[in-house]
Amino acid sequence: VGAILNRHSEYGRKTARDIAGSQGPIPEKKETVQDWLTLVSSLYDPYMVSELHGRLVIIGLCILEENLAGYLRSAGFLTALEDELYEDYLSLLNPEAAKEEAYRRTFIQVLQNQAKLKKEIGLPVRRTGFVIVVDGGPGLGGLAELCQRQRYNKCFTARYIVPAGSSLHDPLVYLIEDLTGLSRGDSNTIGTLVPDPSAAQKNWNSLPLSNLMSMLESIKGNLEKMTVEDILGSILRLGSQDVLRTGIRLIFFIEFRAVPEEYAIEKTGLTEGVLKLLSDLPERMGIVFSGLPESIRKVLKGPHITHLKLPKAPLLRRGPALSNDIPAGPDRLNIIPEVHALAESITLKDMTPPMVIGVLGGWGSGKSFVLHLLEDRIQEIRCERVMPERDGDHVDDPLFPFVGPSISYTLRCLDIC
Repeated sequence: VGAILNRHSEYGRKTARDIAGSQGPIPEKKETVQDWLTLVSSLYDPYMVSELHGRLVIIGLCILEENLAGYLRSAGFLTALEDELYEDYLSLLNPEAAKEEAYRRTFIQVLQNQAKLKKEIGLPVRRTGFVIVVDGGPGLGGLAELCQRQRYNKCFTARYIVPAGSSLHDPLVYLIEDLTGLSRGDSNTIGTLVPDPSAAQKNWNSLPLSNLMSMLESIKGNLEKMTVEDILGSILRLGSQDVLRTGIRLIFFIEFRAVPEEYAIEKTGLTEGVLKLLSDLPERMGIVFSGLPESIRKVLKGPHITHLKLPKAPLLRRGPALSNDIPAGPDRLNIIPEVHALAESITLKDMTPPMVIGVLGGWGSGKSFVLHLLEDRIQEIRCERVMPERDGDHVDDPLFPFVGPSISYTLRCLDIC
């Protein structure tokens, strides 16, 4: 690794020389250089990697040696190196070396339509866009991020949640509202759009959508009355070659939530007309669905549809119950005398405003508890009983030292004090 970094100072955002000059971990296995290169070479799919280069060698060594991976990642070098790859390295690994990440490899192959160039990968060659149906997983955020990590295409992604009881109609409406808003310079979107629309250098307006915006604006007022098929047909016009030029991909991620197993496919919005449109997507456009029950997933078939099984999110072990940190309870700090004295000073008639009181202290030192006690004591003072022989307006009574409300308010307070 040191020899490679000394020769390539540009690696890892030009931090290679600093790493090369430091003392790294000792490898667990002692192998010759040629043996190490043979082991690294075996990690990569020969159809994807015809020749190793320095970055792939270092990443391969990190796969083989966890101590090296931990050392380089803690320094920030390994992450920077992965970002510099033209491809996501997981898509380059052979199936045996990346069994748990096989779905990522397949996703990249479909996204880049690699079957068009390499028939050996086993996927059908497509002349249209793609549809991916996902089973499992915590969500589609990871796949959306993977679109940005690969460098073969420049991807624009839009991700929407379909809550329980809703259909595909809602996210399609949100998409049109987001796109028309972006055309007017409004970067506040309903969905999660990447690249960030508010980033000046990666604005969605860099796509030549102006010719279609007038069409989208014209249908916006009728969206609620339009069918899913009509709305999707309008959106698919974005996939024309005049809009999505070579190297550009527009990917929509639709996450259904809490769809019952016995749910009819038509209720999700995936009607026969919609399925026909999905079978003929523009080549540079893709749609990824998740959250559909098995009864619906098995109906979605065709050469343009790929089924992916994502690993489910690990179950989190529930910890013991935590005590709520509320500003109440017994006075274990023995500060009630001081707080009551402060409350009485605040409510004295003789106190001439304005007056500013600060309660200062570090986190967890009891500031909120002091304010709680202070509020309680002021409430007590405001509700003090008026002596029967002095049932007039006690506010002006010199024998009553505190600022108080009128008698009627005081009597109301007596009911609760």
